[in-house]
Amino acid sequence: MLIGYGYGYPRSMQFGGVAFVGVLDTYPNASAAYSLRKLRANYTGSAIRVRRSNDNAESDIGFTALGDFNDSALSTFVGANSAFIVTWYDQSGNGYNATQSTAAAQPRIVNTGTIQTFGTRFGISFDGSDDSLDVVALDAIPLESVYFANTPGSDVAGLTARVATEYIAISSTNARYRTASLNTLQPLTSNAGAAINSFNRSSNVITAYRNSVASATTLTGAAHTGIQVIGRRPGSTAFGGVLSEFFYYNSDKASTRAAIEANLIAYYGL
Repeated sequence: MLIGYGYGYPRSMQFGGVAFVGVLDTYPNASAAYSLRKLRANYTGSAIRVRRSNDNAESDIGFTALGDFNDSALSTFVGANSAFIVTWYDQSGNGYNATQSTAAAQPRIVNTGTIQTFGTRFGISFDGSDDSLDVVALDAIPLESVYFANTPGSDVAGLTARVATEYIAISSTNARYRTASLNTLQPLTSNAGAAINSFNRSSNVITAYRNSVASATTLTGAAHTGIQVIGRRPGSTAFGGVLSEFFYYNSDKASTRAAIEANLIAYYGL
């Protein structure tokens, strides 16, 4: 069991008289937000809904009093079995939950009693084959500033299925922000292992970052539509790795990007 005491900065829940302040309270108005920690003080839902492998029973799993992921509740429900993600709840307040109804395509969070880890916290494992979570309703919301807590893989977030070439990817050697009119960003320095990866579009220029280190090249081009799938590129390759947190804005966050990344880096112990 991993034990977490707060967010590094800002602090978690009511603790020593300090009120909970999540990263989305300090940097609000995310279009969608998925995490295994609590991101927003007014969010009252769970983190995820899981399916237990032995009997296919489902349960919502939320947070501890400090706002960390409630791994004890998950372990109690799953036991020595495995568990898979049915729903990753949107904490932005916009209701864009990411779901997967096909059991074989559900990413895994527990493997025979052991919860998947990411950095010093927990994560969700995608198999690199067919695991994915659908967020079709986000397709029309332009993605301008994106934040991932992930290990590198072939694809982290597939984008609109209307144009199959549109996607965002983080690999061990580069970052890809691909649309019909934009090419590939590369490289990201030493982009191996667990990291905080992000993309930001500012004044029509897109830059990728790994732990706040900018990509060697940038792209210039118009914004595209929002995401439709987390975990694979529609009709193509899938993400093989661990994803613990993913949120994005439809506005330029150049002025706060480094601070947002610092929050994630501190929380995940990277």
